[in-house]
Amino acid sequence: MSSKQLKKLILRKLIEILKWCTATRFRRVVSSLTIVALVAGPISYIVFKPKPTSAAWWNDLWQYRKPIAMTNSSGSNLTDFQVKALSGVNLSADISAGKIKSDLGDLRFTDINGETLPYWVEDSTTSSVDAWVRMSSVPTSGATIYMYYGNPILRSPTSQDSSSGLIITKLCKEKNP
Repeated sequence: MSSKQLKKLILRKLIEILKWCTATRFRRVVSSLTIVALVAGPISYIVFKPKPTSAAWWNDLWQYRKPIAMTNSSGSNLTDFQVKALSGVNLSADISAGKIKSDLGDLRFTDINGETLPYWVEDSTTSSVDAWVRMSSVPTSGATIYMYYGNPILRSPTSQDSSSGLIITKLCKEKNP
C-alpha cells in the first residue's frame, strides 16, 4: 500500500468516525467530552506538573554540592545520631579537577534546611573517603543531606574553629559509635 493510499484510508476512517460521533445528540456530547478530557488532561499536567523540591543553596562561597540520601532501617526514628554519610567514596577526580581541596578542608554537610552538620572524616585517602555526620534526627523514611565542596579560600576547620560562626567539625566518637 502506497503512502497516498494510506492517507486516503486514514481520511476515510476519520470521516466515518466523525459521522458516527455526530449522528445523535448523545454521541456528540460524549464525543465532545472525550476530546476535552484527552486534550485537557495532558495540558493540565504540563501546566501544573509537580516540581521537584530542593533545598536552597546553603552558602555562595561553595561552588558544588551533592545530595546524599540517608536511610534508617532501625524501625524507629533516630535522634542526635552519627550516620556514615560517605562510605568509600572516590573523590580523586574532583580533587584532580580542582573542585575540592586535597585535604578535604572545604568539605561541609548540611541538612535539608541549610543547617550545618558536625562531621568527621574517618578515612581521607582521596580514592576512598569515609565521613560521618551527626544528624539531629533521622526518620524511618530517611532524610536528604547535602555535601558542599569547592571553596578554594577556606582553610581546614578544627574542633576549636568557631570564628566563622558556621561550623564545628569534630564529633565525639564515643556517642553512637
